[in-house]
Amino acid sequence: MSYDFMLFRLRDRLGARPMLIPQDLDADAFIPITDATPLLDALRASPLVAPQAVSTTAGRWRWNTPDGGQLEISGAAPAISINCHAHWDHVAQLFDMALAIWPDIVLFDLQSAHLHDPASLREFSAQNDAARAARGAGA
Repeated sequence: MSYDFMLFRLRDRLGARPMLIPQDLDADAFIPITDATPLLDALRASPLVAPQAVSTTAGRWRWNTPDGGQLEISGAAPAISINCHAHWDHVAQLFDMALAIWPDIVLFDLQSAHLHDPASLREFSAQNDAARAARGAGA
């Protein structure tokens, strides 16, 4: 099963996160990411990423994560989309790398319609892990 996220740059800071994606965000609220190459370079240079773990095909990248999963990343303007088939910790790691490049970036959780910062994403991930473990223990 996949889970979808998007990285967007916002012109104005919003409130504390996590928060529901504001319905009044319009195109003027965003700063387009016209070149995602700096994130690809950061991912390839990261000590968290094994050599040869990142491949590119026709503008899409695939990070084969240490947990045996993968993140499929597309850097088409105005945002960076992430199709996640791995633990969300890897999304948080990618998010941290993106923040080092673009301090105004936020993560949109497309399933729950929330905006995250790195701390709220990690908290949401831990809650999801706990819920999954509880379901497994109760079965």
